[in-house]
Amino acid sequence: MLDQIALANRMPANDDLAGAILLLETSEERPSAETVRGGMGALGERGTLSVLAGVVFARPPARNLGVPRPDADTRAAWRGAQRDAMIKEISAYDPHAVICSAPH
Repeated sequence: MLDQIALANRMPANDDLAGAILLLETSEERPSAETVRGGMGALGERGTLSVLAGVVFARPPARNLGVPRPDADTRAAWRGAQRDAMIKEISAYDPHAVICSAPH
């Protein structure tokens, strides 16, 4: 959703975000790593990622409620793919970015 807000020009100006820490979490809809990467790319193209002091992202959900819980390796792989996609995309726009993420 954040990428849509950014692309619709509904976010604060980058000057207002300079030096801020962006806290992110993925939704319970469990977007794919590619979708997460695209959202970060939208923020990068807007110039937002290069003005931030850092990005913190929460541990993504790795299962859906009401369905059997995947095994630990499957959940870790899901979380790792999302984490890796975010780090790769953020780093592409700001190679010196401070990025904090939960372990998978």
